[in-house]
Amino acid sequence: MANTWKSNMDADVFVRQLRRDVIDGEVKLYKELLEKSEHQTASDPYWTEIRLLYASLNSEQKDTLLNIVRQVSVDVLASLLGIIDGLSYFEGASNQFRLTVHENIELSGDLQERLFMQEQDNARQG
Repeated sequence: MANTWKSNMDADVFVRQLRRDVIDGEVKLYKELLEKSEHQTASDPYWTEIRLLYASLNSEQKDTLLNIVRQVSVDVLASLLGIIDGLSYFEGASNQFRLTVHENIELSGDLQERLFMQEQDNARQG
């Protein structure tokens, strides 16, 4: 990534990197942990239960579960970007959030929309 952010494309790059690291990266991590871990090694009861559930599923059901995890990740990121964009607010918040880089180059404003557009493009490409 370039050291300076000067165009609208930079917001696209930012969202693309969020999708890669936050959404795709976390789904990949979940899949690896679910497929490689032993049921007895988890200290968290929630994690033990999800691994037992995952192990009981067939391949298609496992894909469906991971798709649900991905969609939840998209929804959470979209909600966060909506707050940064000023589309939704915290209760009692008196100031709008702004995301800027370097010398006050603003990225916020349509980050949530960019996320949805990139997700649509990704879905079309299969």
